[in-house]
Amino acid sequence: MKKVVKAIIKRIINYFGYEIAKSTVPKSHKSIQFHKSFDYNSLRVNFEVLDYIAFCKKTSVDINLFVADLWGRHLKVIQGHFLEENTDMFQDPIVRFAIFLSINSEYQNIQIPYLERKYENTELKRLLVEDHVLKPDITNNKYKTSETLTSHLTHLTLFKEHAGVDPFKFKTTFEFGGGYGSMCRLLYRVSKERTYIITDLPLMLFLQSYYLKNILGEEMVNFVGDDKFENIKMNKINLVPIFFKDTLSGIRDKLSVDLFISTWSLSEANRVTQCYIRDLDFMNAKYILHGYYGKKNEKLPYTEELDIFSKYTRIYHEPAFYDKRKLQKYLFLRKT
Repeated sequence: MKKVVKAIIKRIINYFGYEIAKSTVPKSHKSIQFHKSFDYNSLRVNFEVLDYIAFCKKTSVDINLFVADLWGRHLKVIQGHFLEENTDMFQDPIVRFAIFLSINSEYQNIQIPYLERKYENTELKRLLVEDHVLKPDITNNKYKTSETLTSHLTHLTLFKEHAGVDPFKFKTTFEFGGGYGSMCRLLYRVSKERTYIITDLPLMLFLQSYYLKNILGEEMVNFVGDDKFENIKMNKINLVPIFFKDTLSGIRDKLSVDLFISTWSLSEANRVTQCYIRDLDFMNAKYILHGYYGKKNEKLPYTEELDIFSKYTRIYHEPAFYDKRKLQKYLFLRKT
Protein backbone atom coordinates (compact mmCIF):
# COMPACT_ATOMS: atom_id res chain seq x y z
CA MET A 1 0.00 0.00 0.00
CA LYS A 2 2.82 2.39 0.89
CA LYS A 3 4.46 1.76 -2.48
CA VAL A 4 1.24 2.62 -4.28
CA VAL A 5 0.82 5.86 -2.32
CA LYS A 6 4.43 6.83 -3.00
CA ALA A 7 3.97 6.18 -6.72
CA ILE A 8 0.84 8.36 -6.81
CA ILE A 9 2.57 11.19 -4.95
CA LYS A 10 5.53 10.98 -7.32
CA ARG A 11 3.24 11.27 -10.35
CA ILE A 12 1.48 14.30 -8.84
CA ILE A 13 4.80 16.02 -8.11
CA ASN A 14 6.07 15.30 -11.61
CA TYR A 15 2.89 16.64 -13.19
CA PHE A 16 2.73 19.88 -11.23
CA GLY A 17 6.47 20.29 -11.53
CA TYR A 18 6.04 20.37 -15.30
CA GLU A 19 3.12 22.79 -15.06
CA ILE A 20 5.03 25.19 -12.83
CA ALA A 21 8.08 25.02 -15.08
CA LYS A 22 5.95 25.81 -18.12
CA SER A 23 5.04 29.21 -16.77
CA THR A 24 8.53 30.20 -15.65
CA VAL A 25 10.74 29.73 -18.71
CA PRO A 26 12.03 33.13 -19.89
CA LYS A 27 13.21 33.85 -23.39
CA SER A 28 16.85 34.87 -23.39
CA HIS A 29 17.82 38.36 -24.55
CA LYS A 30 20.16 36.87 -27.16
CA SER A 31 17.33 34.79 -28.63
CA ILE A 32 14.93 37.73 -28.77
CA GLN A 33 17.48 39.90 -30.57
CA PHE A 34 18.49 37.15 -32.99
CA HIS A 35 14.96 36.23 -34.09
CA LYS A 36 13.53 39.77 -33.99
CA SER A 37 14.70 40.71 -37.47
CA PHE A 38 13.27 37.62 -39.16
CA ASP A 39 9.94 37.82 -41.01
CA TYR A 40 8.12 34.64 -40.01
CA ASN A 41 5.42 35.38 -42.56
CA SER A 42 8.02 34.50 -45.19
CA LEU A 43 8.08 30.83 -44.20
CA ARG A 44 7.07 28.71 -47.16
CA VAL A 45 5.30 25.87 -45.36
CA ASN A 46 2.81 25.77 -42.50
CA PHE A 47 2.36 22.89 -40.08
CA GLU A 48 0.76 20.09 -42.11
CA VAL A 49 -1.88 19.38 -39.47
CA LEU A 50 -4.59 18.01 -41.75
CA ASP A 51 -2.11 15.75 -43.52
CA TYR A 52 -0.92 14.43 -40.16
CA ILE A 53 -4.47 13.69 -39.00
CA ALA A 54 -5.33 12.00 -42.31
CA PHE A 55 -2.18 9.86 -42.20
CA CYS A 56 -2.91 8.70 -38.64
CA LYS A 57 -6.45 7.72 -39.63
CA LYS A 58 -5.20 5.87 -42.70
CA THR A 59 -2.56 3.80 -40.94
CA SER A 60 -4.31 3.13 -37.62
CA VAL A 61 -1.13 1.69 -36.09
CA ASP A 62 -0.79 1.43 -32.33
CA ILE A 63 2.36 3.55 -31.92
CA ASN A 64 2.48 2.64 -28.22
CA LEU A 65 4.27 -0.53 -29.33
CA PHE A 66 7.23 1.67 -30.24
CA VAL A 67 7.03 4.22 -27.43
CA ALA A 68 8.93 3.98 -24.15
CA ASP A 69 7.25 5.31 -21.00
CA LEU A 70 9.58 8.32 -20.98
CA TRP A 71 8.25 9.44 -24.36
CA GLY A 72 4.55 8.90 -23.75
CA ARG A 73 4.04 12.24 -21.99
CA HIS A 74 6.49 14.05 -24.27
CA LEU A 75 4.52 13.08 -27.36
CA LYS A 76 1.22 14.33 -25.93
CA VAL A 77 2.75 17.74 -25.23
CA ILE A 78 4.51 17.99 -28.61
CA GLN A 79 1.33 16.93 -30.40
CA GLY A 80 -0.62 19.64 -28.59
CA HIS A 81 1.79 22.30 -29.84
CA PHE A 82 1.82 20.83 -33.34
CA LEU A 83 -1.97 20.76 -33.66
CA GLU A 84 -2.08 24.37 -32.45
CA GLU A 85 0.64 25.26 -34.98
CA ASN A 86 2.68 26.78 -32.17
CA THR A 87 5.98 28.10 -33.53
CA ASP A 88 7.09 28.89 -29.95
CA MET A 89 6.98 25.25 -28.84
CA PHE A 90 10.67 25.32 -27.84
CA GLN A 91 9.70 27.59 -24.95
CA ASP A 92 7.88 24.65 -23.34
CA PRO A 93 10.34 22.89 -20.97
CA ILE A 94 8.90 19.47 -21.78
CA VAL A 95 9.61 20.00 -25.48
CA ARG A 96 13.06 21.34 -24.67
CA PHE A 97 13.80 18.33 -22.51
CA ALA A 98 12.57 15.93 -25.19
CA ILE A 99 14.09 17.26 -28.42
CA PHE A 100 16.03 20.46 -27.77
CA LEU A 101 19.10 20.52 -25.56
CA SER A 102 18.77 23.20 -22.87
CA ILE A 103 21.07 22.84 -19.86
CA ASN A 104 22.44 26.36 -19.37
CA SER A 105 25.33 25.76 -21.81
CA GLU A 106 26.98 23.27 -19.44
CA TYR A 107 28.09 21.10 -22.38
CA GLN A 108 28.36 23.91 -24.89
CA ASN A 109 30.98 25.79 -22.87
CA ILE A 110 33.29 22.77 -23.23
CA GLN A 111 32.26 21.81 -26.77
CA ILE A 112 32.93 25.21 -28.34
CA PRO A 113 36.69 25.27 -27.50
CA TYR A 114 36.95 21.72 -28.88
CA LEU A 115 35.30 22.76 -32.15
CA GLU A 116 37.48 25.87 -32.37
CA ARG A 117 40.51 23.59 -32.46
CA LYS A 118 39.01 21.57 -35.31
CA TYR A 119 37.69 24.26 -37.67
CA GLU A 120 38.75 27.59 -39.13
CA ASN A 121 36.81 30.48 -37.62
CA THR A 122 34.84 31.32 -40.79
CA GLU A 123 33.85 27.70 -41.37
CA LEU A 124 32.83 27.18 -37.76
CA LYS A 125 30.59 30.25 -37.85
CA ARG A 126 28.94 28.95 -41.03
CA LEU A 127 28.30 25.55 -39.49
CA LEU A 128 27.05 26.81 -36.14
CA VAL A 129 24.81 29.77 -36.96
CA GLU A 130 21.22 28.85 -36.08
CA ASP A 131 18.17 28.94 -38.30
CA HIS A 132 15.11 30.95 -37.30
CA VAL A 133 12.49 28.21 -37.78
CA LEU A 134 10.89 27.24 -34.43
CA LYS A 135 12.90 30.05 -32.75
CA PRO A 136 15.62 27.99 -31.03
CA ASP A 137 17.31 29.55 -28.01
CA ILE A 138 20.59 31.28 -28.87
CA THR A 139 23.06 30.44 -26.12
CA ASN A 140 26.33 31.58 -27.69
CA ASN A 141 26.55 35.11 -29.06
CA LYS A 142 29.85 34.72 -30.91
CA TYR A 143 28.52 31.96 -33.17
CA LYS A 144 24.79 32.81 -32.91
CA THR A 145 24.13 29.18 -32.10
CA SER A 146 22.16 26.86 -29.84
CA GLU A 147 23.17 24.05 -27.52
CA THR A 148 21.54 21.51 -29.84
CA LEU A 149 23.40 22.54 -32.98
CA THR A 150 26.69 22.77 -31.08
CA SER A 151 26.19 19.24 -29.79
CA HIS A 152 25.32 17.85 -33.21
CA LEU A 153 28.48 19.28 -34.74
CA THR A 154 30.45 17.88 -31.80
CA HIS A 155 29.02 14.36 -32.39
CA LEU A 156 29.97 14.40 -36.07
CA THR A 157 33.40 15.92 -35.49
CA LEU A 158 34.27 13.42 -32.77
CA PHE A 159 33.14 10.58 -35.04
CA LYS A 160 35.36 11.86 -37.84
CA GLU A 161 38.31 12.11 -35.44
CA HIS A 162 38.03 8.58 -34.05
CA ALA A 163 36.46 6.60 -36.91
CA GLY A 164 38.86 8.04 -39.46
CA VAL A 165 36.09 8.74 -41.99
CA ASP A 166 34.26 11.97 -42.74
CA PRO A 167 30.48 11.74 -42.13
CA PHE A 168 29.97 14.96 -44.10
CA LYS A 169 31.18 13.14 -47.23
CA PHE A 170 28.91 10.10 -46.91
CA LYS A 171 26.34 9.75 -49.69
CA THR A 172 23.65 7.85 -47.74
CA THR A 173 22.84 8.44 -44.08
CA PHE A 174 20.12 6.81 -41.99
CA GLU A 175 18.98 8.41 -38.73
CA PHE A 176 16.86 6.67 -36.13
CA GLY A 177 14.81 9.26 -34.26
CA GLY A 178 15.52 12.57 -35.95
CA GLY A 179 14.29 15.00 -33.29
CA TYR A 180 13.01 18.04 -35.13
CA GLY A 181 15.52 17.64 -37.99
CA SER A 182 18.57 19.47 -36.68
CA MET A 183 21.22 16.82 -37.45
CA CYS A 184 19.89 16.39 -40.98
CA ARG A 185 19.89 20.17 -41.49
CA LEU A 186 23.54 20.35 -40.40
CA LEU A 187 24.72 17.67 -42.85
CA TYR A 188 22.82 19.32 -45.71
CA ARG A 189 24.41 22.62 -44.82
CA VAL A 190 27.71 21.11 -45.94
CA SER A 191 26.39 19.37 -49.06
CA LYS A 192 22.99 18.56 -50.59
CA GLU A 193 24.55 15.76 -52.64
CA ARG A 194 23.32 13.04 -50.30
CA THR A 195 20.37 10.76 -49.60
CA TYR A 196 19.12 11.06 -46.03
CA ILE A 197 16.55 8.83 -44.36
CA ILE A 198 14.91 9.44 -40.99
CA THR A 199 12.68 6.84 -39.38
CA ASP A 200 10.51 8.02 -36.53
CA LEU A 201 6.95 8.23 -35.22
CA PRO A 202 4.50 10.04 -37.54
CA LEU A 203 4.18 13.10 -35.28
CA MET A 204 7.93 13.65 -35.25
CA LEU A 205 8.18 13.11 -39.01
CA PHE A 206 5.59 15.82 -39.66
CA LEU A 207 7.45 18.17 -37.33
CA GLN A 208 10.68 17.39 -39.22
CA SER A 209 8.85 18.00 -42.49
CA TYR A 210 7.78 21.48 -41.37
CA TYR A 211 11.27 22.34 -40.15
CA LEU A 212 13.29 20.96 -43.07
CA LYS A 213 10.97 22.21 -45.82
CA ASN A 214 11.19 25.75 -44.47
CA ILE A 215 14.99 25.62 -44.28
CA LEU A 216 15.99 23.52 -47.28
CA GLY A 217 12.96 23.83 -49.56
CA GLU A 218 9.87 21.71 -50.16
CA GLU A 219 11.50 19.93 -53.08
CA MET A 220 14.17 18.43 -50.79
CA VAL A 221 11.77 16.58 -48.46
CA ASN A 222 9.94 13.37 -49.32
CA PHE A 223 7.39 12.03 -46.84
CA VAL A 224 6.95 8.29 -47.48
CA GLY A 225 3.20 7.84 -47.09
CA ASP A 226 2.89 4.22 -48.22
CA ASP A 227 4.94 1.21 -47.16
CA LYS A 228 6.82 0.69 -50.42
CA PHE A 229 10.57 0.95 -50.92
CA GLU A 230 9.91 2.39 -54.39
CA ASN A 231 8.74 5.61 -52.68
CA ILE A 232 12.29 6.34 -51.48
CA LYS A 233 13.87 9.14 -53.52
CA MET A 234 17.59 9.44 -54.03
CA ASN A 235 19.31 12.75 -53.20
CA LYS A 236 16.33 13.71 -51.04
CA ILE A 237 15.44 13.65 -47.35
CA ASN A 238 13.11 10.68 -46.90
CA LEU A 239 10.86 10.59 -43.85
CA VAL A 240 9.80 7.01 -43.12
CA PRO A 241 7.30 5.94 -40.42
CA ILE A 242 8.98 3.47 -38.08
CA PHE A 243 6.29 0.82 -38.65
CA PHE A 244 6.88 0.73 -42.46
CA LYS A 245 8.87 -2.50 -42.28
CA ASP A 246 8.79 -3.26 -46.03
CA THR A 247 10.28 0.15 -46.79
CA LEU A 248 12.94 -0.20 -44.10
CA SER A 249 13.79 -3.73 -45.29
CA GLY A 250 14.18 -2.36 -48.81
CA ILE A 251 16.55 0.32 -47.56
CA ARG A 252 18.60 -2.39 -45.86
CA ASP A 253 18.68 -4.68 -48.88
CA LYS A 254 18.84 -2.26 -51.81
CA LEU A 255 20.67 0.84 -50.61
CA SER A 256 24.28 1.13 -49.56
CA VAL A 257 23.92 3.00 -46.26
CA ASP A 258 27.16 4.60 -45.12
CA LEU A 259 26.18 5.75 -41.65
CA PHE A 260 23.51 4.86 -39.10
CA ILE A 261 22.99 7.68 -36.57
CA SER A 262 21.31 7.34 -33.20
CA THR A 263 22.17 10.17 -30.83
CA TRP A 264 20.45 9.11 -27.61
CA SER A 265 17.23 8.11 -29.40
CA LEU A 266 17.86 4.36 -29.40
CA SER A 267 18.83 4.44 -25.73
CA GLU A 268 15.49 6.12 -24.98
CA ALA A 269 13.55 3.46 -26.91
CA ASN A 270 11.83 0.43 -25.43
CA ARG A 271 13.30 -3.04 -25.84
CA VAL A 272 10.83 -3.97 -28.59
CA THR A 273 12.01 -1.06 -30.74
CA GLN A 274 15.69 -1.75 -30.07
CA CYS A 275 15.30 -5.36 -31.18
CA TYR A 276 13.20 -4.28 -34.17
CA ILE A 277 16.03 -2.04 -35.41
CA ARG A 278 18.59 -4.74 -34.60
CA ASP A 279 16.63 -7.27 -36.67
CA LEU A 280 16.75 -4.78 -39.55
CA ASP A 281 20.55 -5.00 -39.21
CA PHE A 282 20.87 -1.24 -38.68
CA MET A 283 20.16 -0.94 -42.42
CA ASN A 284 23.44 -2.77 -43.10
CA ALA A 285 25.20 0.53 -42.52
CA LYS A 286 28.97 0.54 -42.87
CA TYR A 287 29.31 2.62 -39.68
CA ILE A 288 27.23 3.44 -36.60
CA LEU A 289 27.35 6.64 -34.57
CA HIS A 290 25.59 5.85 -31.30
CA GLY A 291 25.22 8.15 -28.31
CA TYR A 292 23.59 6.88 -25.14
CA TYR A 293 23.05 7.32 -21.41
CA GLY A 294 25.62 5.21 -19.62
CA LYS A 295 23.53 4.39 -16.57
CA LYS A 296 20.11 2.82 -16.73
CA ASN A 297 17.35 4.01 -14.42
CA GLU A 298 13.60 3.77 -13.97
CA LYS A 299 12.92 6.02 -16.98
CA LEU A 300 15.63 4.50 -19.18
CA PRO A 301 15.67 0.79 -18.34
CA TYR A 302 17.25 -0.32 -21.65
CA THR A 303 19.85 2.38 -22.25
CA GLU A 304 22.80 0.04 -21.64
CA GLU A 305 21.58 -2.81 -23.86
CA LEU A 306 24.60 -2.81 -26.20
CA ASP A 307 24.25 -6.48 -27.20
CA ILE A 308 22.16 -5.35 -30.17
CA PHE A 309 25.40 -4.27 -31.87
CA SER A 310 26.95 -7.75 -31.84
CA LYS A 311 27.53 -7.80 -35.62
CA TYR A 312 29.65 -4.65 -35.45
CA THR A 313 33.23 -3.97 -34.37
CA ARG A 314 33.81 -1.25 -31.81
CA ILE A 315 36.00 1.63 -32.93
CA TYR A 316 35.52 4.01 -30.03
CA HIS A 317 33.68 3.62 -26.73
CA GLU A 318 34.20 6.41 -24.22
CA PRO A 319 32.29 8.85 -21.99
CA ALA A 320 31.51 12.20 -23.61
CA PHE A 321 34.42 14.52 -22.82
CA TYR A 322 32.07 17.45 -22.13
CA ASP A 323 29.95 15.65 -19.52
CA LYS A 324 31.56 16.11 -16.10
CA ARG A 325 29.34 13.38 -14.63
CA LYS A 326 30.47 10.90 -17.33
CA LEU A 327 26.92 9.66 -17.84
CA GLN A 328 26.74 10.44 -21.57
CA LYS A 329 28.69 7.99 -23.72
CA TYR A 330 29.66 7.44 -27.33
CA LEU A 331 29.90 4.17 -29.17
CA PHE A 332 31.26 4.22 -32.74
CA LEU A 333 31.18 0.97 -34.71
CA ARG A 334 32.22 -0.51 -38.05
CA LYS A 335 30.47 -3.31 -39.90
CA THR A 336 32.27 -6.58 -39.22
